[in-house]
Amino acid sequence: MEVLRNTVETLARVSLFEGVPIDVLRNLVAAGGKSLFPAGTEVVREGERDGVGFFVIVSGEGAVYVEGREAGSLGPGDFFGAVAAIDGRARTATVRATTDLRCIVVTDAALHELVHDHPGVAWRLLLYLSGLVRGDQPAGAASAAA
Repeated sequence: MEVLRNTVETLARVSLFEGVPIDVLRNLVAAGGKSLFPAGTEVVREGERDGVGFFVIVSGEGAVYVEGREAGSLGPGDFFGAVAAIDGRARTATVRATTDLRCIVVTDAALHELVHDHPGVAWRLLLYLSGLVRGDQPAGAASAAA
């Protein structure tokens, strides 16, 4: 129960989920589940169509690579995988765990439902995507402060 509470509290601090009720976040965690990726693991790979959704980091650190070059780093509260979760196409970046990385995995369907039911989340995703287009942030990465 403590792990669930901590996980939900982490989600509540992510700017993407601002204004989303705690019970909705709790259901999101319960529906998607949590995964632990050991240091060195590729969580997602650029160009792959793996069918798994969107990731929010609860603890640990990761590195983002685009076309084989390091493009950024990730930590607690950051998220990745939004682009592929939205359009169902290939991943735009590789994310590798640089330490043990604990993530909440949100399915594409759960993300779509969340965006539908909470338009503020959709708007923040649009802002994130515009940052990618403008080159303000590495593909596949977003800061909790963004």
